[in-house]
Amino acid sequence: MMRLIYVLSLGFAAAALPQIAAAQSATLEPGLYDRSRGGSLAGNTLERQETEICIREGENDKILEGLILGGNDDDVECRASNVEWTASTVRTDFICEPDHSGFVVSGTMDAKYGADFLNSTMDGKLNGSVEIKTDFKMRRRGECPAG
Repeated sequence: MMRLIYVLSLGFAAAALPQIAAAQSATLEPGLYDRSRGGSLAGNTLERQETEICIREGENDKILEGLILGGNDDDVECRASNVEWTASTVRTDFICEPDHSGFVVSGTMDAKYGADFLNSTMDGKLNGSVEIKTDFKMRRRGECPAG
């Protein structure tokens, strides 16, 4: 169930943000990043997931195409609206509908980013009634390992 929640709540970025990125862009410095994501469902805390990701030159401009959130999930259909973008923030409403699941997540995502970090929060509803919240943090730690 937790995987589904993360796909529903965070996966929208992979599908919806490329539409947003057509008008704006954000680029992270290449390097090794620590990333974590957590949240809650109906007031119950979800287990925090901690990982690392190496972003190499040439991949670092794909931040808003899902690279940060683990790539595009072909099973999720998302749409963004009411997009507000500045040089270091983005706010958007979204609705995501994973294929064949019967679930719909809708809400608002806020993100702040710079050359070496990305922080985002999402407040939404699962099937229009169950509260879902997520937070995502990513910060550059250093250089990627050789190889």
